[in-house]
Amino acid sequence: MMKSVLFLIFTLVFSPSKTKAAKDVSAQKWVEKAEQYLNTHKQWQASFRQEKTGELPKTGIIWVTRPGLLRIDYQSPEIEHLYINNKWVTHVNPRFQELSNIPIDATPAAFFLSKHISLSANVRVTGTSCEGNEVVLRVVEKEDPNKGMVLLIFTQAPFAMKGWVIIDAGKNVTRITLTTPVVRHDKKHAWFIEETSSARVKLRD
Repeated sequence: MMKSVLFLIFTLVFSPSKTKAAKDVSAQKWVEKAEQYLNTHKQWQASFRQEKTGELPKTGIIWVTRPGLLRIDYQSPEIEHLYINNKWVTHVNPRFQELSNIPIDATPAAFFLSKHISLSANVRVTGTSCEGNEVVLRVVEKEDPNKGMVLLIFTQAPFAMKGWVIIDAGKNVTRITLTTPVVRHDKKHAWFIEETSSARVKLRD
């Protein structure tokens, strides 16, 4: 799996920015389809597999409610939680009784949780690549393109999110592959907030 990730990165980083899209669909058309898809799905969940440089693979479930709320429950190899709002990313490790916070602006999560996702406002698409039934968009920040990049991965038919790859400035790679289809969830806003508060209280006790 990691070999395929490295091949994907090599293709997008070293190939021309304007690549010929499959099925005669222009690169701009893929951008428009991606924006439409992301802005249509504002409240969703899916199971996933995570592969990160130097770490064992992880699996879990992700819940998103835009704008501003995201929760990840890691189920293996051990239980961990990420609670994300429009200001902070809170990581909880119950096993070691650890809780840590980092500003959301220091992570790509801010992009995913925007009220309206635009691939031309604060970010820009610098390349597209099509392989089989997949289309991948390479996204960087406009103000600091050397900060890292996000590769958004979709299936072409039907057009749906398959996952994403995050490459930070240190060239560390995190790949998220959705292992179940994106479906709507019915979690209320208070569920995200209450779970974060409960985690803090539990760790203090």
